[in-house]
Amino acid sequence: MPPDKLLDAYFRANHIFVPQVRRTLDQFDTCDLPLERARIMQLIARPNWLMSYVVGQGSETFRSALLQALERIGATVTFYRQGSHAPEIGNAIRFMHHSRGLEPGLWHYKMAYLPFMFHFDRRGYSGWSEMQSVKPVTFARIDQAAADQFFAGAAAEITRNRISKGKQAATTSVPEPGYVFFALQVPDDSVISLCFEKDYIATVETAIRSVLAAGHRVVVKPHPFGRWPRLLEMLDGLVGPAMEVNDGSIHDLLPGSLAVVTANSGVGFEALLHEKTVLCLAQADYGHACHEVRDARETGAVLATALKKHDLALIRRVVFAAMTRYQVDVRKPVAMDRQVLRALCEHLTRVRPKRSTADVIDEN
Repeated sequence: MPPDKLLDAYFRANHIFVPQVRRTLDQFDTCDLPLERARIMQLIARPNWLMSYVVGQGSETFRSALLQALERIGATVTFYRQGSHAPEIGNAIRFMHHSRGLEPGLWHYKMAYLPFMFHFDRRGYSGWSEMQSVKPVTFARIDQAAADQFFAGAAAEITRNRISKGKQAATTSVPEPGYVFFALQVPDDSVISLCFEKDYIATVETAIRSVLAAGHRVVVKPHPFGRWPRLLEMLDGLVGPAMEVNDGSIHDLLPGSLAVVTANSGVGFEALLHEKTVLCLAQADYGHACHEVRDARETGAVLATALKKHDLALIRRVVFAAMTRYQVDVRKPVAMDRQVLRALCEHLTRVRPKRSTADVIDEN
């Protein structure tokens, strides 16, 4: 339905308007004229937009992009300091930073795996996100041509320009290609709680030993903020002809890798941009394109299966969906317009705006 007909549909009847809202919500990431549609829905719903304010952590770019999008639809936003008591305002669409948990009207935002990408999510981030919980058939329905085109353009630009969220150290030695790359994380990071086995360091050790036993060379990069003594001691005990620790740039270490093993780090997502086979030791939002390792002792066996079943088409569809539907590129106004439209549609499926009941005689 054209945007200019949405208002007519609203005033005609809910059974005409609501299906249009649901259809738009289902297709928000590809719908045409998202700004025009969002303006109409803002006019109908008139929600109060609330946003928790944090300093740093990359939140400024998201906040600025959202504010500009709301200005484009004639809406205003109330900011409040995160951690303080949230304003008790009805008919609200709310945003919280680095949070999780499904609650009506609440959206979570947090920098995702690239400096200009943010989670825009009703459930949270990482393995707690909406993307993780959707059924695999969702990705099977994605237009493969659109996903391939995305990889030929945006994804290729990211890898070619060596774009990462974190600053990368210089690489002093690039290993011979064909190794299995272990990208480690901070052992007490919140997302580590999503590991399939409790002890992260012990899990990593078992996984490395399993891959070595399967006859593969291994390159391990510890996280710059995760160089715990116990972890480094474990790695020192494994170093040998087939295993090395390398603190170089992931842009130098990813291309030559045969496969990448991680828990649920951003490096795992970047590996998918390089179209690599990825094994996950934890629940991850991008796990639909990866192979889960629920028993670290079986990592070598899972790797063998994963290499045989490397599904390039699925990787492209999952990454495409992640970066156009479940995350938002704050550099692109139309991307934020679509997410604002998504939030308005979700709001209108829950809250029915009251039509005027003024005692007026209308002789039309």
